[in-house]
Amino acid sequence: MATASCQLCSKERWQTFSHIAFGLWDTTELELKRQHSLYPLSQCQHCGHVQVSVQYTNDLFAKLYFHSAQEAVMWHESLIASHAPYQEMINFALSGLDDINNLLGLTQQSPKTVVDFGCGEGKLLAATQAALPDSELVGIDFNDRFSQTNIRYLAFDLNNLEQLTSDAWPQGIDLAMASHVLEHVINPVEFLRGIKQQLSPKGAIFIEVPDFSAPHPLPSIGMSNLVNLQHIHYFSLDSLQFAAKQAGLRLIKQARVITGYIPRLQVLLQAANDIALNHDSTQPESHTVSTVNAVSHYQHQCQQLRAQLAAKVRAAITRHGKAGLWGIGADFYLLISEHTDLLELIASRQLALFDYSLAGKHYHGQTIACSSKLANAIHPTFLCPLLAETRIKMRAISQEWQQVVDPFFKGI
Repeated sequence: MATASCQLCSKERWQTFSHIAFGLWDTTELELKRQHSLYPLSQCQHCGHVQVSVQYTNDLFAKLYFHSAQEAVMWHESLIASHAPYQEMINFALSGLDDINNLLGLTQQSPKTVVDFGCGEGKLLAATQAALPDSELVGIDFNDRFSQTNIRYLAFDLNNLEQLTSDAWPQGIDLAMASHVLEHVINPVEFLRGIKQQLSPKGAIFIEVPDFSAPHPLPSIGMSNLVNLQHIHYFSLDSLQFAAKQAGLRLIKQARVITGYIPRLQVLLQAANDIALNHDSTQPESHTVSTVNAVSHYQHQCQQLRAQLAAKVRAAITRHGKAGLWGIGADFYLLISEHTDLLELIASRQLALFDYSLAGKHYHGQTIACSSKLANAIHPTFLCPLLAETRIKMRAISQEWQQVVDPFFKGI
């Protein structure tokens, strides 16, 4: 793997403190084999930014984003049908624009053109349309998941915004938005510069990213998979402000909130020369706990959750003579890598394996059974994925299957 430079300061002075595991099953043969690699998580010794410190190739991007369907942002079980997080985003952005107009003594007016960079399905734009019914809305993304039929969509590579023309907004963008996108792009500074070039004279940029300014609350960790290889960058308020400064932008407004499983860092940015604010009001808060500690804490707690699952599996086998695991994916592979005694239980058929898409494949001398077989199971079978979004779907399928256990669900 080729080493990348820091995408905030362009230096190449890394201190690697951990790794992110990523792999896919090779299903071309009857016996499953894992194509698996470890990717370094590092802190820049010049500016302090935390990122995956290898170069992301087109092949890696294809594996990360196109090998399976993309899960939606998982806020919490109680918020599955709620648009509240997206309404909060647009309310934050609009209140910031109002503050700017008040400061400059300008008449309050709604942004005429709003563009969501990395719009995904379009949930933020749907909330924006409800708040701004007369504004022109545009969504931009690269993976064509957009589902809003009455909002314009443009397919474009978010890592090459310098190639984006202003044909769709000749008067410039009044409000640009990028929610949970900045951590995914290769170069956040160039991404922000690309958006800045498209702004109207008083245009602003709303950004939201997962907040790694401090350790996350224990009940939230692992449930929304915030440390994964799709997330190249891990931001604190300080590093996000530094990225904005490098792009010629300044912080106008900031907030740190927690919604369900996700600590959220929100900022509103404008071109640095567009507005003169009191210096003290734009300074980010200082945090005594580093991003390195926050990310390390997150990974350690995920490992602890897998250890708890392994203990429950062993206890179930001791009590019932047999147990099962449902979901033979990334979390399963990490589980058996960290608790290798489970491989012996698989080989001896004391630990049965279930997976819909991998049914019929072999692993350590055992044939993986289709998950539909769990309807008649007589031994406890545990859901293996940590991600709450996946387990919600599995619980919906198995609600009548008495022996299926979600070891990570603590209730709503």
